[in-house]
Amino acid sequence: MQPLRYLKKTKGGRLPDTKTFIGKTTLLDKPFVVKIMLNGDMAEKEIQVLQLFRQHPHQNVVQGVYYVKCKAVATNGSLCIPQGVDDVTFIIQEFIEGGDLTKRGKLPTTLWTSIAMQLTYSCIEFYEKFGLLYGDWHMGNILMDTTEDEYHQYVCAKSRQHFTVKTFGLRPVLTDFSRCDVYPHDDKVPWQLAYQISTVWDVLYHKCLDKDVGDYIKNKRMAMGVHDNIGAIIEMVEDVHAYLLRLKK
Repeated sequence: MQPLRYLKKTKGGRLPDTKTFIGKTTLLDKPFVVKIMLNGDMAEKEIQVLQLFRQHPHQNVVQGVYYVKCKAVATNGSLCIPQGVDDVTFIIQEFIEGGDLTKRGKLPTTLWTSIAMQLTYSCIEFYEKFGLLYGDWHMGNILMDTTEDEYHQYVCAKSRQHFTVKTFGLRPVLTDFSRCDVYPHDDKVPWQLAYQISTVWDVLYHKCLDKDVGDYIKNKRMAMGVHDNIGAIIEMVEDVHAYLLRLKK
């Protein structure tokens, strides 16, 4: 049994069956996020998606480290994991020191464009490659981390199109996957992807320092939401990206 040394409870864990902590293990002396979820469908979905991205790591997804179903025992300020008792699920994942997007003010257009397009192209990759739709879009689930990569590359699996986004040293990282949907490839319909992208733009548009750009994206999210063809969706995303790059603010 390895104890998790309790550091502090975070403001996360909005769901009544989820508690989120920042903890350290005795095996690795570095912070990790420790999520404690009641066993059930939401915990299973969280594990399913984290396992998926352990097999297929993605620069815009938090990295899962370990999970175990057990009964939590509190001893001298430590959270211990006894084996073989199925009451709750402990999920341990990497800790992103930059915090979430709620902690940042309005962003200049160049940086805002980078964050928005990294998430937008991620939506396309998730949908095309895994049939995955991220279902919990809000700024508290978008963590901000530094990166040494100057550019991030994205690929549309169906058309083999490649997309490039300049990072400016930052990458948005998604966390909390219990509300995701994963569809078999035969069950996917393009309007679901259009709705995802529209939702991303809806969450982000008022974070842009330039109000005109925010209004532009606000209008484009409405237009995106009506598309039901993958080619038209990607064409619109590329047009929006090209327009934002021309602004250079």
